Amino acid sequence: MSTQRVHLHIQDQTFRTLEELNTRITHGYGKDLSTDLGQVFTEITHQVLDQVFLALIQSNKLQPELAEHAFEAEKALDHIRAQLQKYMPWAVGMLSNDRLVPVSNHMLTHFDLSHSHHSLLCYAVPTHLVQDLFTSVERIQQGDQLAVDVMLKHLIEVIDLGVTEFIRKPKTMLKFNFVVDKTLNGVIHLVTSLGYKRIAHMAQYASPQLAIRYATHFQQFIYADADKNESSWQEM
Repeated sequence: MSTQRVHLHIQDQTFRTLEELNTRITHGYGKDLSTDLGQVFTEITHQVLDQVFLALIQSNKLQPELAEHAFEAEKALDHIRAQLQKYMPWAVGMLSNDRLVPVSNHMLTHFDLSHSHHSLLCYAVPTHLVQDLFTSVERIQQGDQLAVDVMLKHLIEVIDLGVTEFIRKPKTMLKFNFVVDKTLNGVIHLVTSLGYKRIAHMAQYASPQLAIRYATHFQQFIYADADKNESSWQEM
C-alpha cells in the first residue's frame, strides 16, 4: 500500500528534551524520569493541537459569521488540552524507566530530521485516502455541497490515524493495569469524539468557500514521501 505522510512541527527544544530523556532511560539512568517524559509527551500533543486546530480557530474568530462557532471550538479545544494535561503525565508518571523505553523509542522513530532547522513528527497516511480527500475538495470547488460532509469525514480519518499512532499504540505498549487502561480508553474516547464532533458540525452550515479553506489549512501538513518539500495535493 502506497503512503504519504503527515508532518507536524515540534519545537526543537522539545525534541531535544525527548531525545535526551530517551538516551538516559535507555542507558539505565537511575533517577525516575517518568514524570519528565510524561510532560514531554503532553507538550508534544499540545503543540500538535495548536498548529492543527488553534491556528484555524483564531483565524475564524476574526470573521463575524464564524465567531460563535470559533468560540465553541476553542472551548472544546481547551477541554481537550485540560484532559490531556491531567491524564497523560499521571499515567506515564506511575511507570518505571525501563517500561517507558519502547514508547520513547516509538516516538523518536517518527521524527523526520531531514529538514534543516525543523523537527517534524510524522505518520503515514494511505495514498488512496489523500486522493479521496483531494477528490472531495475538487467536487466542492465544482459546487457540490454534498461533498463537504465527505471531505470532513476523510479529514477525520486522517487525524484519527495520528491519534492511533501517537496515543492508542503507545498506551498499548505501556501495558497498564485494567483500571488505568479503562480510564485512559475513556479519556481518549472523550477527547477524540469531542474534537471530531466539532469538525463534523461544520458540514451543517459551511459554505464551499469555508470548506475549501479548512481543506487548504490541513493540506499543508500532508507531504509525498518522494518530495517532502512540496504538498502532495499540489503534485496530484
